[in-house]
Amino acid sequence: MKQTDLARKIRESLRKSEWLKTPDLMRYRRRTLAPLLAHARTTVPFYKDRLAPLFDGSDRIRWEHWARVPIMTRTDLQTEGERLISTNIPRQHMPTTTESSSGSTGIPLEITSTRFSGMMKNALESRLMEWAGLDTSLKMASIKPLSPGDADYPAGRMTKSWASRKSPNDRIGPLVRLNQMTPVHQQAEWLRRHDPAYLSTFPSNARALADYFAANDLKLPGLQTILPYGEIVTQDFRDRCLEVFGASVFDNYSATECGLIALQCPDASGVYHLQNETVIVEVLDEDGGATAPGKVGRVVLTTLHNYAQPLIRYRMGDLVEVGNPCTCGRHLPVINRIAGRSRHLFRFPDGTEMLPDFRSKTILKYLDPLAWQVAQTGPMTIEFRYVPGTGGASPDFDGMTTYIRAALGVEVEVNYVTRDEIHQAASGKVFDYVSEL
Repeated sequence: MKQTDLARKIRESLRKSEWLKTPDLMRYRRRTLAPLLAHARTTVPFYKDRLAPLFDGSDRIRWEHWARVPIMTRTDLQTEGERLISTNIPRQHMPTTTESSSGSTGIPLEITSTRFSGMMKNALESRLMEWAGLDTSLKMASIKPLSPGDADYPAGRMTKSWASRKSPNDRIGPLVRLNQMTPVHQQAEWLRRHDPAYLSTFPSNARALADYFAANDLKLPGLQTILPYGEIVTQDFRDRCLEVFGASVFDNYSATECGLIALQCPDASGVYHLQNETVIVEVLDEDGGATAPGKVGRVVLTTLHNYAQPLIRYRMGDLVEVGNPCTCGRHLPVINRIAGRSRHLFRFPDGTEMLPDFRSKTILKYLDPLAWQVAQTGPMTIEFRYVPGTGGASPDFDGMTTYIRAALGVEVEVNYVTRDEIHQAASGKVFDYVSEL
């Protein structure tokens, strides 16, 4: 089968599988997972003994023993090297490629993937475009961290298309890129010049742009949808984008290790569907049990199509909140939000854990910062780091402290620290909330 025909068949299969009822989806997953487990057991040294509980000396998989398979950690992924790579990758899955990422921790990761697993990733990207209602004939702008000299201001860089053609008659719009190291006021000028329909960038960068546009009474009339990535998307961020740009936000949850993990539901607000046709996601509590709806748990995932470097019960370090079944009719499991990694959660002596979500309007009202970050530096201590605005107004620390205490529900001590800039991670990401305990 030609690669283009196979890609089309995969997309058509996904359009059907998203509507499978839960028992049918479970059977679909097991049919896909069973040959991968057998392959990993016999050709990937790392899994030879780890998968033994599933087989009990036979070739029949004992699904009821799934929880006995040891959890794989990020450290395993970084240190086990060749033991994680199959010694006999099926020819029909070849060739392989290697992707690397520092991730949000700055610790390098390398993942070897196959052509076939790449096709599955591309099919999910097509699903993203369909669910988000994107018109591929319109212009896409991308503002991301790039190497010095790549897509620099004022020209940036343009390519002819940002999506693949599904048929020869498809019209594909251009992709314009700009290096995120460009100052915000120059990013704004570049965006106004191009007036794209879609913008892909970090949420922290989009928020800085929204604040700049609002402060200078600027418009971006063509912008319809913002496609954030890499950082936590809060309701405050969504509200700000709608208020300033009139643009909706379509979010996704992805990782270098496996591609897309969850997509925002196109029909029900505030929920995400796990992409269970390509990755199995377990959300586990501290004791290793399934997390109940409404509670936050740790993500453990299993990839279904990468026969070069399978990930089986891999704990990424991410936290998500489990949701109830969606009203849209899709039976793909639901999470309510991506809470980030454990270091983003604030924890207090009474056992309270939370991911703060302060309102931008309130922060601007009391402090008028150009950028900001909130850190928990002690059990009952918060440090509010901010870059002072240019308006010259005196900050209202008492008002801001009262708001923070009310929002957290905890009588914390709040210290204010001015900065020339807010520190970025090695990947270029900026986290609004960090715990430094």
